[in-house]
Amino acid sequence: MSDVLTRLNAVLETERLALRHGDLAALTDIAPLKETLANDLSKDAALPRAQLEEIRALLERNLGLLTSAREGVRDVQARLNEQLRLRQGMTTYDRSGQESRIGPARPDTERRF
Repeated sequence: MSDVLTRLNAVLETERLALRHGDLAALTDIAPLKETLANDLSKDAALPRAQLEEIRALLERNLGLLTSAREGVRDVQARLNEQLRLRQGMTTYDRSGQESRIGPARPDTERRF
């Protein structure tokens, strides 16, 4: 059982480092490992309370990091969507309340990146 706990600690630490460094792609490789280790742990339900608390603390720590990463991705997605919407033009209203669309300015020369 200590081998499973050692591997779980290593996987959770790897996950923590990936989240701290913004390596979200690494999380897809980590998820199956966590699932396998969770299954291995569930086969032996006689874990001491101290070890269960340690695992819970590590999982909660990583959950906080995962939540922050998800919020960050959503913020970036919202910002990119807003920039796209602004590039497509803007809707405004004149004095009489009629809707008017203002398109993006067309440059005289095409910019290429």
